[in-house]
Amino acid sequence: MKMPKELEHNVNKNYSTILNEEKLSDYTGDYIILTTMGEESEFTETNNWKNLNAVKKGHIIKLDATDTAYNDPISLEKQRKIILRQLKNMN
Repeated sequence: MKMPKELEHNVNKNYSTILNEEKLSDYTGDYIILTTMGEESEFTETNNWKNLNAVKKGHIIKLDATDTAYNDPISLEKQRKIILRQLKNMN
């Protein structure tokens, strides 16, 4: 999967960037993986979030940051299982 051109120009070498929440819809795809530190951000209560196509379709995969903090084989397998389970439960 190739990164959208707009995003390609705005990310740093660590594949991260700071986005204005009004521009989020320009960068989101059909599915969003939302990683939080236990609680969801207040941002998920905003109209900008609620109006994203992936949110409207229920295509949100939720991960706790403690499950994604490491990238060793055991942690990656756990992440894969969490994501797969949530994908299977989507409409």
